[in-house]
Formats: sequence, structure tokens, C-alpha cells
Amino acid sequence: MFSLPSTLLLLSLLSLSLQTSLKILNTPDQPAGHSGDCRKPLLCSGVSLHFSTVHPVYSWWDSTFYRGRVAKRVNMSECGFVSNAVVTATARTRKGSAGNCPAIYTSRVNVREFNVYSVEELSAKEIGKVNCDVHWIATGYTDCD
Repeated sequence: MFSLPSTLLLLSLLSLSLQTSLKILNTPDQPAGHSGDCRKPLLCSGVSLHFSTVHPVYSWWDSTFYRGRVAKRVNMSECGFVSNAVVTATARTRKGSAGNCPAIYTSRVNVREFNVYSVEELSAKEIGKVNCDVHWIATGYTDCD
């Protein structure tokens, strides 16, 4: 099969490809109660589907806070952040869906979830026809376990 030098080279390359470096310059806040504790940087991402069978709040709804706009809550609790993360999100249609998703912005970010709101005015019924999922990435800190 492989000679010893080939195997060592392959293992070295594999090891290098698995090592990553993430440096966080700053975040909106320091981890509450974790200022002296060990914490490590974390990059976590996901896709929140346009509908939810778990709870209606994770589907698109007509915002009562920002009238005329739609909102959606995104769950990121599995990331395990110990402080509020920096979150970037975009709405994107599912393959085969007609129409365009609205521009969105994030709000009310905490360690477990965040909300997104549409920039332009539209209803939950309108966005439901387009099937817009929320693609997101969050950067923050987790405990050093």
C-alpha cells in the first residue's frame, strides 16, 4: 500500500488541514461571569428553515414591533456561546422556489437565539410563498471544556 514516508507525509498534511485558527478582536460584551475563566473562540453557522414544526416562533411571522415587516427567530443554542455572539445572516430561497427573499437584519441577539427582520415591507403570507431560509454565521466564545 503506502510506504512509511508516504504515510507520514499524508498524516502530516491531514493534521495541518485539521488545524484552524480563529482570532476574535472584540465582541459586543464580555462573557458574563466568565471574565477570569478560560474561554475559547467559536465560529458556528447554520440554516434556519422557512417553516418550523417545533414552534411557530421559528417560522416567519408578521412583526408587531416593526409594523409592515416580517420577523423570524433563529435558534443557535447548540453552539454553546457564553456571551452574545456577533451574527451575520442572509435570507435565501430554497432550490426551485420562485421569487426573491428580502434583505434582513439581525436584532435581539443573545447566547441562544436571535431575531431577523425584513428591511422592506411585506407580510408573512407573501414571504411564505417564496420559502426563504435564513443562512447565518455567529462568532463568539464558549467555555474551555
